[in-house]
Amino acid sequence: MEDDVMKKMIGMCVTSCLLLGSMGAVAAQADKPEAHPIPVPIASTPQDSFNKMNYILVVNGKPLQDRSVYSSENELMIPLRSLTEALDYKVTWNQEKKTVELQQAAQWFSLTIGEDRYNVARMLVQLGKAPELKDGRTYVPLSFAEKVLKMRTKVDETGVITISASKDAVQNMLQTDGVITEVKDLESSNKLLYVMGKAITPNGHSSIALNIDDKTEIIDGVTSKPLTAKDIKNNMKVQAFYSPKLTKSLPPQGHAERIVVFQQLGKVTGTVTEIREDKDNTLVHVDGDSDNKIENDVVLGFNEETTVLSVDGKTITKEQVKKGDKVTAYYGPIMTMSLPPISNANTVILETK
Repeated sequence: MEDDVMKKMIGMCVTSCLLLGSMGAVAAQADKPEAHPIPVPIASTPQDSFNKMNYILVVNGKPLQDRSVYSSENELMIPLRSLTEALDYKVTWNQEKKTVELQQAAQWFSLTIGEDRYNVARMLVQLGKAPELKDGRTYVPLSFAEKVLKMRTKVDETGVITISASKDAVQNMLQTDGVITEVKDLESSNKLLYVMGKAITPNGHSSIALNIDDKTEIIDGVTSKPLTAKDIKNNMKVQAFYSPKLTKSLPPQGHAERIVVFQQLGKVTGTVTEIREDKDNTLVHVDGDSDNKIENDVVLGFNEETTVLSVDGKTITKEQVKKGDKVTAYYGPIMTMSLPPISNANTVILETK
């Protein structure tokens, strides 16, 4: 009977998470400024006898051989592969899903033909114009270079489109997704964050100490609004992007280029008293504060999104967590109203045996 109730509660928890995520996406969309198409330039003298502009793409000072730029609904559409390969991105096309993935070092983007939803570092961006498939090739609005690739663009009256690297573009960043376990105040308004979680990029770290200052971009992951260092708190779920220049300390320390902040998670430290398998989850009962008081307990759902670490920040498997182990776990933000509450575990640190 207890198992059935617990299964239903896990289902309610997951459903609530999905609903909250949908609401957050709608709210984020409502807060975003309206996208404005880049107008098509009108030359005083046509470039050919058909009164048609022949556009030329110049990327980082190098003209491309591709001359297939065209206008659609008063916006310039540029060839995605020609542009991104000129910038040394790896381009992957999925014929079945009609999607394109772009990757360069720590940077990753994806898009789907016909959908004005561009996936930028796991955040959706709308440009006011969906990518199009024409003659077997993918085209994106010129604003893609500005808003997604963070390039500078200029179109002159003769049809020359100049695309160049932005001074503000952050290249070759490393990424860790996880939770802020500690915040230390430094001189001025600077802070030192300790983040533990999952290394997203190949050279990223599951445990990292990051300095944030006035050069660090801090963004609300739900509304896309800018934040300040004062908004950073313990137990926050974050995506941390940082320079590959790190100290050799444990954990490594470096400069945070960008911090994307999501919800503040719950935290429990205690002893594992029971572990049970339940379909897609492993249910782990944690006796909060190890005090044998059920009001401090939490039942954690370990799933494929849960990161389990040793106390020194090394990634381990969920099977290495045993009954009797002491753990610190970050969970939520959604949980059931049961006693003890049930919630999905985000990051779990195995303290001692």
